[in-house]
Amino acid sequence: MIDTPVWPKFEAADTPLEQLVKLSHYFGSDIESVIAGGGNTSVKASGRLFVKSSGTSLATIEADGFVEMNRGALDDLLSRDLGRDPDRREAEFKEAILMARVHPELGQRPSVECVLHNILPRRFVVHTHQTQVNMVCCCRSGEALAEEMFGDEILWIPYVDPGFTLARKLSGALTDYAKRTGRDCPSALLMQNHGLIVCAETPGEIHEVTGRLVGRIRSRLDRSNKDQLSTPKRHIEGSRKRYLINILGPTLRALLAPENTLCVVIFDDSQPVMNLTGSERGGEIALGGPLTPDQIVYCNSFPVWFDPSEDDSPVSLPGRLRTAVENHFALRQFPAYVVLIKDLGMFTAGVDFSQAETVRHCYIDAIKVMSGAHRLGGTKALSSGERGFIEHWEVESYRRKVATGSRRQGRMAGKVSVVTGAAQGFGLEIARDLAGEGAHVVLADIKVKEAEEQAAALVTRYGTGRALALSMDVTDSASVESALHQVVRTYGGLDLLVSNAGVLYAGSVKTQPEEAFDL
Repeated sequence: MIDTPVWPKFEAADTPLEQLVKLSHYFGSDIESVIAGGGNTSVKASGRLFVKSSGTSLATIEADGFVEMNRGALDDLLSRDLGRDPDRREAEFKEAILMARVHPELGQRPSVECVLHNILPRRFVVHTHQTQVNMVCCCRSGEALAEEMFGDEILWIPYVDPGFTLARKLSGALTDYAKRTGRDCPSALLMQNHGLIVCAETPGEIHEVTGRLVGRIRSRLDRSNKDQLSTPKRHIEGSRKRYLINILGPTLRALLAPENTLCVVIFDDSQPVMNLTGSERGGEIALGGPLTPDQIVYCNSFPVWFDPSEDDSPVSLPGRLRTAVENHFALRQFPAYVVLIKDLGMFTAGVDFSQAETVRHCYIDAIKVMSGAHRLGGTKALSSGERGFIEHWEVESYRRKVATGSRRQGRMAGKVSVVTGAAQGFGLEIARDLAGEGAHVVLADIKVKEAEEQAAALVTRYGTGRALALSMDVTDSASVESALHQVVRTYGGLDLLVSNAGVLYAGSVKTQPEEAFDL
C-alpha cells in the first residue's frame, strides 16, 4: 500500500524559498513521483534561481540544500558553442554552471538541469519521474497519445541527452511553441523516456496541473486492454519456493558484492514482480533495455534473468547462478543490481539495506512503467547510444554517490547479525552495540512486541532496514527455521549469530524438576 503524501499548508508569510521547501517535501515523499535522489525543483526570486543541489533528496531537503544561481550567467550559457565532442562539451558545461553559482564558497553542486529550469518563464518548476506519466513518455506512441490527451496544454520533448543538449533543445522548442500557440509557455513538458516538468506561478497551480495530467492518463489506462504484465501468472510456491530463496539469497550476497564484504540482498515477490517473472515474455521484456535514466543510475541498465531447473541440486544451483552472473558482466560490462528469477521473484543488491531497497523501489517502478507502456501501445527503450551516455556520464555518477552517502562505517558495517533474546537485557545491549558498529541487526525473541519496539528505536537512530524484529522461540526448531528464512528474504543471509536467549531458574539441582532442567 502506497502512502499518499498530504498537501502542505502554505502561509501568506512564507518566503518563496520556504514555499519551495514544502513543495519539494510533498513531491519527494511520493514514491510514484520521485525515487532516491531523482527529481528537481526550483524557484525564481529576487533575480536569482534557487535550484536543488545534485544528489539531494527532495523528501528531506531544507533551504540550504538549494543552490543560488546567477540567472544572467545561465542565460549566456545557452548561446555558447561547446563543440560536438560529448566529453568536452559536458566538462565545459559543468564548469560553466559551477561558475554561475552566487556562492561558490559553499561547495554546492547545482542540478545539471538548472539551465532548463532557468529557461522556463514561470516562478516554480517541478521535475518529477511520475509513474503514470512515464508510461506515456516510455511508450512507442507516446507523442501521439500526449497530443490526443492534452493537445497544446503540454509540450512534448523528444529524447535527447540530459544537460546542455536538453537545455538547447528546450529553448528552441519553447520558441516554436510560442509561434504556434501564441502562449509563452505550456503548463507542462512531457520528456520522452525521462519524465514530467510542470511550471507555474504558485505551488497550488503546480499541484493542480500535476493532478489533472495524471488523472487523464489513469482514465486512459482504465480504457485500455490488460497486458501480459498486469494479469495473474505462474509462480512457484510452498517448500520449493522456500528452498530456492534460502539457496539463491546467500549465493547472490557473494556474487553481487562490489567489495570483499558480502552485500545485502532483498527478495521481493510482490504482484508487479510476479507479473513480470511469471510471464511467458518476462525475460524478453526485462532484457529489452532500460526505459529511463533513473533506471540506469540506480539499477544499472540490465537485470540478470535466471531460470531455475527442477533438476538443480543445492550444489549445482549456485554454480549455474554464478555462471549466469558472470556471463551478464562479460556481456554488459556492468555489475548486476537486479536478478529476476523466473516464476519466483526478484533479488536486489546493495552495499547495505538502504541501497538495495532503493534498487528495489526503482525496478518495481520500472516494471509498472513497462506494463503501462505495453497497454498503451508498446515500450520504447533507450537506444544503446542514449544508454551509454548515461552509463558513463560523470554527472550521474556524482548524483548516485551523493544520494547513497557514506557507507561501510564501523567494524560490523554491511554485516547481518542475528541476536536471540534481544528484546531486553544482555541481548538488547549486544544488538545496540552491533548496530552502533554498522551492522544490520535482527532482534529475535519470543517477546516479539518488545523486540519490535526496540528495533523501531534502532531504525530511528541508524536508518531504514538497519534493524528487524522477528518472533523466535529457540526451543522450537520450526520457529527458528521460519525466522531465519525471513532473515534471508530481508537481507540475503547472515554473518553472525549471537545465541543469547536463555532463562534464569533459581533452585537446587537436587530438587529441580526435569522439565525445568531441560528448559
